Amino acid sequence: MVNTRAHRAFFYTFAALLVLSAPFAGRLRAEPELHTWFHYHGEKSLQKLEPYKDLLTSVSLFGSPDRKFVAQCHGLRLKVYSLVSGPAENIAGREKAGKTIDAYLKKCSTLDLDGIDLDYENLPAKYREAYGVFIKTLSARLHDAGKKLSICVAYTPGMSQPLPDPGFYDPGLIAKHCDLVRVMCYDKHLASQPGHGPTSTAPWARSAMKYWLKHIPREKLVMGLPAYSNDYDIRPEGRGRQVDRASPETTLPGKPHWRPFEKINVYRYADKAGNPRVFYASDAKSTEGHLETVSQLDLGGFGFWHHLAVAPATWEVIRQAMTGK
Repeated sequence: MVNTRAHRAFFYTFAALLVLSAPFAGRLRAEPELHTWFHYHGEKSLQKLEPYKDLLTSVSLFGSPDRKFVAQCHGLRLKVYSLVSGPAENIAGREKAGKTIDAYLKKCSTLDLDGIDLDYENLPAKYREAYGVFIKTLSARLHDAGKKLSICVAYTPGMSQPLPDPGFYDPGLIAKHCDLVRVMCYDKHLASQPGHGPTSTAPWARSAMKYWLKHIPREKLVMGLPAYSNDYDIRPEGRGRQVDRASPETTLPGKPHWRPFEKINVYRYADKAGNPRVFYASDAKSTEGHLETVSQLDLGGFGFWHHLAVAPATWEVIRQAMTGK
């Protein structure tokens, strides 16, 4: 006699494993939202958002947007955050932190923003408590005003240690008081620093999201992806640079080499002066690898640094993944 319950359980388990191990193609398994960073650059900025209004949920603005532009974004049914940052002094002392928060609330009121997107980076660990108090206070003030608090967080080397070190972040407090948590899954290799390598890889970015999933509800998590590439002059005295391109700026880039484990394309080419260069691409194919993570981890959303640098072919991958079209 066949044990139908056991047989059915085995079938569903096997089917689930097949789905998780299959190459990514088609729509995302869940329905994540698209939250992106956007560089405001004048009156023509809205034209850069309109073609994607059916995909986007929110924009986090940097630059100097005005109230009219925020209203135009609202007309596209987009929530609008202001990206803010600054030195540790902004959040360290009670008096200075209070003035910083007052300025953020005034900005929300003046521009009719939906919220603030905090992007404080590389603070010493000694500021963890002060940053936590700042987040808690800012969150309460924003929520009282009907606004939301988003925060940008990194995946630092300390977080991958056997005893993870969160640095200046307090993950539990962030989970409690922040409405969106944008994990910056880029700058694994900074192009300005010695050596060379990609700004992101699929395994590294997946590790980043798994770390933050231990602390943050998945519906709050946004996987922040790069729309820029790392391009290096690999001579001994050469230097690297970040470029808002998906392939090298040359008439003869050659064919890329696909690294299947990292899920990135790498170009080796010569610049106009004949100097050897290596280009680690953030492109449509690497984005497919990241969207696998969004689907498999059932994340609340994803986004890009930054919207204006996303290549047309990458938008095709995004649209296919989100709508099946």
